[in-house]
Amino acid sequence: MLRKILLLILGTASLSFAGSYNYKFLKMEMTPYQAVFGPSFAAAPLPGSFFSNPSLLPQESEFVVSMNSYIAGITYGQIAYARKDMGFYANFLNSGSIPKLDEAGNYLGDFQVNFITLGGAYRFKKLSNGLTIGVGGNLTYRRIESDYSVGVTANGGAFYPIDDVFYGRLNLGIALRNIGLEVKKFSNTRSSAMPIQLQMGAVWSSREGLGFAFGADYSLDYGLNLSFTSEIRIQKFVSFQFGYQLHGKSYHFERGRDILSGVNFGVKVGAIRGITVVYAFSPLGAVGDVHRLEVIYGK
Repeated sequence: MLRKILLLILGTASLSFAGSYNYKFLKMEMTPYQAVFGPSFAAAPLPGSFFSNPSLLPQESEFVVSMNSYIAGITYGQIAYARKDMGFYANFLNSGSIPKLDEAGNYLGDFQVNFITLGGAYRFKKLSNGLTIGVGGNLTYRRIESDYSVGVTANGGAFYPIDDVFYGRLNLGIALRNIGLEVKKFSNTRSSAMPIQLQMGAVWSSREGLGFAFGADYSLDYGLNLSFTSEIRIQKFVSFQFGYQLHGKSYHFERGRDILSGVNFGVKVGAIRGITVVYAFSPLGAVGDVHRLEVIYGK
C-alpha cells in the first residue's frame, strides 16, 4: 500500500486523472548534492548541477554516477558526463515488484513501473559581464507493464558569480525546467501536463571553507518550496553539509517521528586520484529514510 501511495506521488500510477502532472520524476533529486542544496542547487557549481541548470556545466570534464535507495523499495539514479560546454545524462527509476490485484482483491501477479530520461545540456560562451547562459532538453520514457508514454521537455538557466562579497564569493542562479509536452500518452488516457518548475538560488562561500545557500522554487503542481543549506570544510578533502527544505512537511504523518522530515545531511570525501564520494541521508519519519550515494571522477 505504501508503495502505491508513493507511486501516486511520483505520478506513475495516476493515469485516470486527465491533465494531471504525471511526470514528477523529472523533479526528483537525483544526487546527494541536489538533495542537500534543494532549489539552491541551481546556483551551485557542483558536479552534476547542469542537470538542474544547464549554465552550470563544468570547465573540466567530469563523470558522475549516483544511486538512491528510496522508500518502499524504489530505486533510482543518474549517470552523467560533461566536458567543457556540453553534458549528457541518463536518469532512471524502478519501482520494484508491485502486486497486481483484481477488483475482488485476488492476486494476479506482479508488475513494475519504470522511468528513463535521456538528456543533454549546452552552455553558451560567457558574456563580458560574467553571465553564463545554458539550454538543455530531455526525452522521458514511462512504462507500466506493456503500456508506455513519452514526453519531451526543455530547460534553460543562467549563472552569475560575484567575487569579494563579505570576504567570499556569491553565486546567483536561476533555471526554468520541464517546459514541454507529452508526445505519446498511455492508452485510454488524456495527455499529461509537464511539471514546469522555476528555481532560484544564492550560494555564498568563504575562502576558509564555510558556505551558506538559500533557494526557492515554484511549480504548478506543488507550489512554493524554500531551502537553506550550510556547508563547512574541516579538512582539505572533507566537508559536511546540512540542508532543510520546506516541502519536507508533506511527509508529516506522525508528530514524533516526522520532526526531521525536510532535513538533509551530507558528507563529501575527495578528491583522491580524481575520485570524490558524496553521501546524503534524508529522514522522512514514518514514511522511511532515503540514502543517496554518488561517485564523481573529474580532472
